[in-house]
Amino acid sequence: MEYIKLVLGSQMNSYLIFSKTSSECAIIDPGFEASRIKDEIESRNLDLKYILLTHGHADHIGAVLDLKNYFPNSEVLIHFADKEMVENAELNLSTIIQGREISFSPDKTIEDSDIINLSDFKIEVIHLPGHSKGGVGFKIDKDIFVGDSIFEGSIGRTDFYGGDISTLLSSLMNKIVVLDEDTKLHPGHGSSTTVGIEKCTNPFLL
Repeated sequence: MEYIKLVLGSQMNSYLIFSKTSSECAIIDPGFEASRIKDEIESRNLDLKYILLTHGHADHIGAVLDLKNYFPNSEVLIHFADKEMVENAELNLSTIIQGREISFSPDKTIEDSDIINLSDFKIEVIHLPGHSKGGVGFKIDKDIFVGDSIFEGSIGRTDFYGGDISTLLSSLMNKIVVLDEDTKLHPGHGSSTTVGIEKCTNPFLL
């Protein structure tokens, strides 16, 4: 698995994942700058198969509709518990964050432990509720794209619709902290980190 981190819009991280053995690719959390994402995909002669959403907040979904226009055969996937968010501009905060209403229906919904096949590798869905009801991480071997569930030295905020701090802390302790310490965590904002570093330094996990 190869990945490219794209820092888009208001400093949010989107990730293009692909393999050297296939033209298939996926984009995780295309929040802004659809044309830039399109150019990155086309410059590598890739074909967008999946648009994977870690959760339904507007800064992570803002470029979805444009990408669907560019790549009509791609499929939008989100956890079923956040489906209501992408279908409702008020819940996904798009007017506040993007300055416009954004709503759409995903092509498919996913749930915990689902496996998404892309090229020659598998993507495991890890349900991490707490930042939102349907927050997920996408795990590929020892890399997890965790959205806004956990950051370097911090965790996602829980004061938006569907957020709950006790639920988020339980998700992290039961699904993330238990993994091998060299597992890499790639968040929706800021720098990547590892399970081992966060176990030792993240004040919310001590």
